[in-house]
Amino acid sequence: MEFSNGLYFRIIRWFMPAQKSVSRNSRHDLIQALQNNEHHLQLLQDKLRQKQKKFKETFDNAAIGLAHLSLDGQWTRVNQALCDIVGYTETQMLSMRCQELTHPDDLPMTLEIIGALISGDLKRRAVEKRYLRSDGQMIWVKLHVALVRNDEGQPDYLVAVFENIDDRKLTETALAVSKRRQDIVLDAARLGVFDFFGESDPRNYWSFWVREHFGIDEHSPLSFARFVKLIHADDWPELEKTLCRCMATPDSRYHVEYRVIGEQDQKLRWIEASGQSFYDEQEKTIRLCGTTMDITARKSAQEEALRAALHDPLTGLPNRVLLFEYSVHIFDNAARHGHVGALLFIDLDRFKQVNDLHGHGVGDRLLVQVVDRIRRCLRSGDLVFRPGGDEFLVLMPEIARDEEGARVADRLVEALAEPYQIDGVEILISASIGISLFPRDGNDMHQLIQAADSAMYLAKQSGKNTWRFFSYSLSQVGKEALALQDRIRGALDRKEFELYFQPLVDLSDYSVCSVEALLRWPSAGIGPDKFIPAAEAVGQIVPIGNWVIDEACRTQRFWIEQGLAMVPIAVNVSALQFRQSGFHHMVFHQLQGSGLPASALQLELTESSLLEDLPHAIAMLQLLRANGIRISLDDFGTGYSSLSYLAQLPIDKIKVDKSFVHSVSSNKASRAVAEAIVAMAKCLKLEIVAEGVENIEMLHDMQVLGCGQIQGYLVARPMSAGEFVEAMKAGRLGVAPRMSLPVPMWAAS
Repeated sequence: MEFSNGLYFRIIRWFMPAQKSVSRNSRHDLIQALQNNEHHLQLLQDKLRQKQKKFKETFDNAAIGLAHLSLDGQWTRVNQALCDIVGYTETQMLSMRCQELTHPDDLPMTLEIIGALISGDLKRRAVEKRYLRSDGQMIWVKLHVALVRNDEGQPDYLVAVFENIDDRKLTETALAVSKRRQDIVLDAARLGVFDFFGESDPRNYWSFWVREHFGIDEHSPLSFARFVKLIHADDWPELEKTLCRCMATPDSRYHVEYRVIGEQDQKLRWIEASGQSFYDEQEKTIRLCGTTMDITARKSAQEEALRAALHDPLTGLPNRVLLFEYSVHIFDNAARHGHVGALLFIDLDRFKQVNDLHGHGVGDRLLVQVVDRIRRCLRSGDLVFRPGGDEFLVLMPEIARDEEGARVADRLVEALAEPYQIDGVEILISASIGISLFPRDGNDMHQLIQAADSAMYLAKQSGKNTWRFFSYSLSQVGKEALALQDRIRGALDRKEFELYFQPLVDLSDYSVCSVEALLRWPSAGIGPDKFIPAAEAVGQIVPIGNWVIDEACRTQRFWIEQGLAMVPIAVNVSALQFRQSGFHHMVFHQLQGSGLPASALQLELTESSLLEDLPHAIAMLQLLRANGIRISLDDFGTGYSSLSYLAQLPIDKIKVDKSFVHSVSSNKASRAVAEAIVAMAKCLKLEIVAEGVENIEMLHDMQVLGCGQIQGYLVARPMSAGEFVEAMKAGRLGVAPRMSLPVPMWAAS
């Protein structure tokens, strides 16, 4: 502070005692003191100005928003950071109140906080709230606000700190939306989630569906030991080993299936579980995370599908697959103990006439009654199988004498010839039975069936309604078989074989998508069901199969030369040919020699040919497909037929056997098998072909079922290569879309 001379002397006189002389020294000391005080006051003022400057610089340049507000919310001082947050200038801000910038939904909370601060109920408050920027956009802010009181303790003004948390809020919102979506997906999939840190660790987490899968109350406390008690006793040892291996190996994963017994409902459930262990820097297990899923329905469907694949859907009898599997044990036991057994081949006489006269529905019910009579004629321990049609096989694992087989055959012939009553109609049929004995007539089931089949034909030639033992030297069937085998040995050299072709139609556009090459022997006048087994018996099936592939390639080249677009030709491959060393080289050589791409040829194999040596089959199929050749699984559902193996096979399509196609609308069991096959194929992204489609109703059934392609007389009968060219050029192949047919009752129900 600076003083004028007048003011200076007035102060001196004010301090000097009245009417009293003051010495010169005293006056000097007083002046000196005042000058010192003036200097000190000047220093204080300088410091104050510096602090005020620093405060202003700090306030104005702070990286977060700062403000002073009057008690009614008027902005009285704001810094640039706050202006940047809300998008207003300082001048604009000072003319506004905070209520004008507050989001309407947050205004009641804001006024409540100010009121509580003024009343003294709050000293300070931190809150996340929304403001409206000058451009109308909403922004999230973290607000710290406190009340400043004057020297008398009365409310003076508000001081506030503002932090822009908009990015964090957007991230939190995105995370919340993501978590909600995840929860929706997990809930829709009924997928349980767990996060285990150790027994009794408060961080352990078990989702609602984990509890549901184990049948545990939603609110009761959980522990790992509690879950272990609910795991099926037969499954826990292997599961324990899996978990131990996972937790002993850093960051390893596991995937298992096991059964549990629900704690509350005591229901048996199948659980599919996956998980991963987590380790710290010392490679100590600190956490196990994973998921659980109730796959009981899937397991039941698989078991039912497997059972359907292994049993005849009409009668419930085991089929040919189980016969072959069971016979392995029977033959081993017979060899060890020197037992003799018998196989009875039963073929019903005049059954076709029953179907033609009364319909397949009556025929099916007749077969059910036949099975009941067969069972009542057998001994304890004898087994009956239905390989298909009107044929049955009875396996007698042990007989003391040949006559035991004959006695059972006598009872069967007599019982099956008794009249049947179906819908008030009396039906008469009989049975012809052939008997083969093991080990005399063969040491494997193929040989026994062939021998019993020959004996059965001998019984039919003897007037039917009787039985015969197999005797190769006396059997006319055996003689005919020998003659056929002799003739087929030179048929290939004599060029007696021909290829016929049957188209396959894609139901997406009703166009021909491929053709199947069918081997015919016109000069012999017999079908492939007869001469193919003969070719296999004399070792001719491989050269014949190689000729078929070569002829198919030549035909493909011929069609292209005739101006046709390339239509893939599917060739049937026998099990013996497929197992030949260098089979793939032969296929590639034939294609290259014809100048054709791999897509010109497709291969069809039966289930049995693949499953006899599954590892070799998988390796060969992978090699063929890697080079562009597509693979079909033929007659699916009739052979070894295992849906569990289907996922392992590297194939492109499956062909549903015509027996299912013909009975899908009339037989629930057949329909269930067909639906299971189609569902499994779709899951594996395989093409599905329905074989033997003969009329529009079957076509419609297959469309409803979900088949993508069809083959059968509805499209075309097998034709020669030249006839195929003419038909394609004339546009006679394919089927027109039929949209007017109603949904089948079996599908609607």
